Amino acid sequence: MKRLLICLLLALPLTAQDELAARLQGAPRLPRAALEVLRSDLARGPESPRKAYWQALVDYHLVWKLRGGDPDGARALLEGTITCLEPSQDPDGKALLGACLDLMIGFNRARAVFLAPRAARLIQEALRAAPRNPRVKVFWGIHCVFIPALFGGGSSRAVAVLTEAVQEAEAEADPGDPLTPRWGRIEAMAWLADDGRKAEARNMVDRAVALDPQYPFARALQKELR
Repeated sequence: MKRLLICLLLALPLTAQDELAARLQGAPRLPRAALEVLRSDLARGPESPRKAYWQALVDYHLVWKLRGGDPDGARALLEGTITCLEPSQDPDGKALLGACLDLMIGFNRARAVFLAPRAARLIQEALRAAPRNPRVKVFWGIHCVFIPALFGGGSSRAVAVLTEAVQEAEAEADPGDPLTPRWGRIEAMAWLADDGRKAEARNMVDRAVALDPQYPFARALQKELR
């Protein structure tokens, strides 16, 4: 009985850590309130080599949710996130930094001429280092959605890159570590639906909602495409 109790006690932290890891993998698809709770839980959670990345990713998505109602708070949060990501050298962190710089353009359009090229350079560096990383391709696809074709973006390029992101995510091997980033497949599907032709977009968003019925962005697109 004593041995069983010890085993159960040892299993509890692992279960809590696995549950937190699963929530982190779904962070790009969470609504604001759930992101705020996750942010607090992550701050209280154990230290790990990936913790700074996950904190930055959660904050990046919080900025998307906050920027309409609290632009000053969103900008301050984004500035702090950029500062934390500046030392990043791994592809996931470098691509996320590029995505944050892209997002900063919305707060300071006068600096787009400086921010957009640096964001593109960082994401491209990440792509060269990890050409089959679906998360890097998601961020490159989003970059292309908002950057005109004249400057290296555009709808056609975005669709091509996001389609590759879906394929790479479906082929990605399980790394074994639950805190290694694995998100990307469902997010790429939703962005494809947002930028694709109507029949293809409807099919893609239906696939995204089937995989995550609670994904607000995908559910809103699905309603819009009906």
